[in-house]
Amino acid sequence: MDADLRLDGNTTTAEGDIFRTTANDVVIDAPARRSTPAGQRRALVHDFTDGLTLNWDSDYPGGVTIEGFRLACHQADLVLDYASRRKSATPWRRALVHDFDDGLTINWAHDYPGGVTINGPVKINGSVTVNGTMTVKSPFGHLSIEDTLARYTAQIQDLQDRLKKFEG
Repeated sequence: MDADLRLDGNTTTAEGDIFRTTANDVVIDAPARRSTPAGQRRALVHDFTDGLTLNWDSDYPGGVTIEGFRLACHQADLVLDYASRRKSATPWRRALVHDFDDGLTINWAHDYPGGVTINGPVKINGSVTVNGTMTVKSPFGHLSIEDTLARYTAQIQDLQDRLKKFEG
């Protein structure tokens, strides 16, 4: 297709198979939609590590929104990092990793020393494997599941013994 640039009233249309620019920054700025009048609005930046950065330097105070039914990411790692919330100098922040067993791992290699917190109900369809200690908040305090079950077992046995005495 031959490239064409058309100006039609308040609409600019660039047609062609490839849109090429040698600019470092692509700025999208609608002054009427700004929440603050100051600052740049660099939407896309060819950054200093030869990467593509959206919302360079947080120029858009409202952040970045991606809408749609499906988001496809063809990468192995999803990194989430916000420097002011770091409590250690751990160099990596791999939140989600498509691991070597074709599984999904949260907090790969303990990159987040604070661990993983889930607020709200949790539903698990399938089996659960725990490699380590699982602590439960029970009437006995914070104990491992094994200790909690052992205490409940002892209570049940005590109640059964009392019931036998009561019936006898």
